[in-house]
Amino acid sequence: MLSPIDGTTFFHIGIGVIDLEAATEELGAGLNLTWTPPVRAVVNGWPLRIALSYEGRPYYEVIEAPVGSPWCPRDGEQAVHFGFWSDDLTAHRNLLEQKGFKVEVDGLAQGREFVYLRAPHVGVVVELAGTGEDSLWERHERNLENRR
Repeated sequence: MLSPIDGTTFFHIGIGVIDLEAATEELGAGLNLTWTPPVRAVVNGWPLRIALSYEGRPYYEVIEAPVGSPWCPRDGEQAVHFGFWSDDLTAHRNLLEQKGFKVEVDGLAQGREFVYLRAPHVGVVVELAGTGEDSLWERHERNLENRR
């Protein structure tokens, strides 16, 4: 699949929601998607609940997040980020920063394989995610293979 950032692969759309169950039910019915059981995570101190679509690429990632967090819906549900796999997180992060994107969540600082960068004028967030075997998305794809 072609990607607008050389050396990366577009693979998911992240959607911030207020109610994970209502959102996955609505999106599931409307887009014929099925979901993983919700996973709890804490990122930069924010408690999150996350469900991933079994159908993909691109996958859908639904994130229930508290008010004030980078994932919190503004004026209701919305797409909050576009995810790209990266074989060189540091190089791709530096490239986007040189183009004016601002780091919003730095998973690398926590020893995790992702970083969120926001386009300053448009407000769109790009997630760069590592391709390591233990990343959330690599585990998700292995689980999908096991379901087949």
